Amino acid sequence: MKTLLIKNIEYLATFDDARREIKDGALVVHDNVIDQVGTTAQLGSVSADFIAVKRNQLGLSGTERDPLAALIMCGPFKVDYSFINGREMIRQGEFASLDVDELLASHRRIMTRIYQQ
Repeated sequence: MKTLLIKNIEYLATFDDARREIKDGALVVHDNVIDQVGTTAQLGSVSADFIAVKRNQLGLSGTERDPLAALIMCGPFKVDYSFINGREMIRQGEFASLDVDELLASHRRIMTRIYQQ
């Protein structure tokens, strides 16, 4: 099952029976069939999970023949962008909304208390 979500298309023309011309168009393709077509506002509640990975890194070296299999079987590698349920989680290889330094400091404080018991 493969699904593709495309939003914010400047001008979308359909060639189905409806022959629609849609500004700020959006569409959902499911299993190679266009499932939904409308404006970005109409499909605004539709969201996607996806990652973007630069393949020129050590963990993915030599994976040119089958990049999808490489994402599943190789590693470790760094994800450059990650969106979950439409929310940006990773931006340029770093957490977009998580303060990693504060999280590590909190973890160190907790571990110090545990080790002192």
